[in-house]
Amino acid sequence: MNTMGSGLRPRSVDLHSLIANREGALRDILVNNIQLETELAPKSGQVSIDLGDFEQMLMILTLNAREGMPQGADFSLKRRWVERLRRLQLQTLSPDKSN
Repeated sequence: MNTMGSGLRPRSVDLHSLIANREGALRDILVNNIQLETELAPKSGQVSIDLGDFEQMLMILTLNAREGMPQGADFSLKRRWVERLRRLQLQTLSPDKSN
């Protein structure tokens, strides 16, 4: 993640492709009794993120899943939260017409 004094370097990327391309590396981190499941929206569109920070966050989540579930479980990455967040942001930015 960024340290103090370093700036974000946002870049427009397709989130679906980014996660799909990293699946193999994420599976390699997990032990055999933890199954990685991904549920990605097929038309995710572009998001503006700092690629290095996002990749590091994926690795940290995966390591936490491995360490936090030694007996095994399913580790899921889902894309839907981004769409829900986008709708919430749009609702927040839109003026309330009921008042």
